[in-house]
Amino acid sequence: MKCSLEGNRSHVLRIALTAVGAVLLVWMPSCSFSKKPATVIEDLIRTVERGEIDQAAAYMSQGFISRQGIDNIKESLRQTALWIKNDGGIKSIKVLKEDTVGDVAEVTVQVTRGGGDSSVVYYKLIREKGDWKVDGIASDPTSPAKPGVQSMMSHNPDSR
Repeated sequence: MKCSLEGNRSHVLRIALTAVGAVLLVWMPSCSFSKKPATVIEDLIRTVERGEIDQAAAYMSQGFISRQGIDNIKESLRQTALWIKNDGGIKSIKVLKEDTVGDVAEVTVQVTRGGGDSSVVYYKLIREKGDWKVDGIASDPTSPAKPGVQSMMSHNPDSR
């Protein structure tokens, strides 16, 4: 009888541990385990560099998409990807500043391209359904991040 009692205990213990594990798996994503805003921006820039336009567009907030239109966003992303490719790719991405207050963040990065040129770009992000999404972009340090993608990675042919 003792043997079956120990067997039942270990069986109950395994079930309990499995249940705790399942609860943790469900609970953890709702905690604050999402990527940091700066990491999201770095991922976005690398996604654009690879020419993954649809994936890059998914980094934009719903408000940004509503203001700009998805077709305009994707075209700007395509142009930026081509520009990056023609300029030798991206050599480095340096996060200069990351400020987060509640569900809003601002990230400033310096992007250095393979040709040696570098640009400073300012991103405004908002938390949307638990994920950080780009809600504004600017390449002018005197202006706040604006709802335009023409300055995605400071893509301005006149500035070269």
